[in-house]
Amino acid sequence: MQPTIGKENLLEKFLVMGGLEEEVEVLGQRIVLHVLTSGEQREVYERSTHVDVMARMRAIQHETLARAIIGINGNPITYVPKDKEEKIDEYKLIEQNLKTIQRANQAVIDEIFAKYEELVTKQNSQIDDLKKKLTSHGQETDGKPGNESESKTLSGPTEEGAFPSRNIGG
Repeated sequence: MQPTIGKENLLEKFLVMGGLEEEVEVLGQRIVLHVLTSGEQREVYERSTHVDVMARMRAIQHETLARAIIGINGNPITYVPKDKEEKIDEYKLIEQNLKTIQRANQAVIDEIFAKYEELVTKQNSQIDDLKKKLTSHGQETDGKPGNESESKTLSGPTEEGAFPSRNIGG
């Protein structure tokens, strides 16, 4: 049985928590960002491994923002098909966003990425709060009362903290 408080299934909320979305301001522009899912993060890593170590941090930034930016100044970022028969392709949207990002000044990219990292930190804090709520209601993270699991750490790339470490588990 999964831990619940009232009608809310906290474990499920914990596992699917992600995708925190927030509008931020960067250099007078309103940008809507969302935190990447684990699948999107995996795509970022896969697409960034082909570059040299020195360029990898920038590639991670660009690939991350190509997925994380979902709107600018109230306008959603969307792929516009060339003809009416073409379906919207998420891969083409990411490629289109990536090309736009790669044309931007790196200082602007750094500013947007700093806001993204703040959003990741905010989401991690929410996850930590949820963990505390789970354990404060007598539910251990492994689901077995009285048997605390070992603490595990998730972290992303180590290059300048592109994704902060997050302590999970007991």
